[in-house]
Amino acid sequence: MLYDYGAVTEASVREETDAALAEAGRLSEAAGILAEARRLADAAGDERLEARAHIEELVLRLQVDPGGAIAEARQAGVRARRTFEEAGDELGLCRLSYLQAEVHWLEGRAAAAEEAWGRAASYARRAGDHRRLAGILAWIPSAVLFGPTPVPAGIRRCEEIRQLLRGNLRAQSEILPALGGLHAMTGRFESARELLAESDAILEELGFTIHSAPEWAAFIALLAGDPAAAERRLRAGYERLAAMGESQLRSTTAALLARAIYEQGRYDEAYTFTEASAEAAALEDVVTQIGWRAVRGRILVGQGRVGEGEKLAREAVALAERTDFPSDRGDALLDLAEVLRASARLEEAGAALRRALSLYERKGNLVGAKKARSLLAELAPV
Repeated sequence: MLYDYGAVTEASVREETDAALAEAGRLSEAAGILAEARRLADAAGDERLEARAHIEELVLRLQVDPGGAIAEARQAGVRARRTFEEAGDELGLCRLSYLQAEVHWLEGRAAAAEEAWGRAASYARRAGDHRRLAGILAWIPSAVLFGPTPVPAGIRRCEEIRQLLRGNLRAQSEILPALGGLHAMTGRFESARELLAESDAILEELGFTIHSAPEWAAFIALLAGDPAAAERRLRAGYERLAAMGESQLRSTTAALLARAIYEQGRYDEAYTFTEASAEAAALEDVVTQIGWRAVRGRILVGQGRVGEGEKLAREAVALAERTDFPSDRGDALLDLAEVLRASARLEEAGAALRRALSLYERKGNLVGAKKARSLLAELAPV
């Protein structure tokens, strides 16, 4: 793509980049646009525009090379903030805050991510960019679902955002599955499925994007005890993300696929997906690192490789402790408890289950709490 220096403006970078990113899977095209924009901005001596293009590059790279992008984002953020503040660039500050939120999210810090998305939304509002504002607000329900916000408060928060963005169908398609996940935690699976179906209908109309991932649908199906339904959604999403050349979401999808397949008793195939997840996941992508380890640990124990399985299960728990995702922490402890029970270490298994129960209860995840209590009852009189 050719530009003349006069054409390299804030509008050209923003509009052409957004056009490429908005179309599902056009990651390489978006990367080319941003690289060219950054090169020309640098040649023109436009520090602000160069910083803007760099931030957009990093946002994109979080999808294809999360590990490298996270390290660079930390270094670039300080300089970019100073540049944007000196220029009074609200939109630049918006995109920087969005990048920081994405980094927090990958590292399993939901509360910090929500706060950064909130800052990004404030900057977008002040810049008058209502389209970006809607896209940012639509991410907050994800942090509410998986983070420390108790379920009842989380449902209210998501409903507020849903009403605020009621005229934006794309935003609705992202809010509804997270809201459904919160209802699923309370056992209201029919309500959860209705919300998911509403989101699906919107996506059928508007088309899928890179963020139309299947994790939330699978989360609901797994909570409802339907791993086959989770597998169907995850396979479609996995193939779509692989075709896009996307790594971050694909690695998470592979870990969830391993879980769904494991719960159907197809252990060798589940192991294969743990390998795919481990290969694609960045070290900093904590939730994915937890996911594949927990499933593989269970598989190894089933193969009689108890020591190896317990090591992975304990690694999953240790990684989960670095996050503020209560249900993920509880799930990792449940997996560890099952590993310990297989070794007849019932007292240790009971301790892990009680810790998991406390986390589920604090979140308001009634389904997880019920499962933890059931497993505890099986260990009686421990």
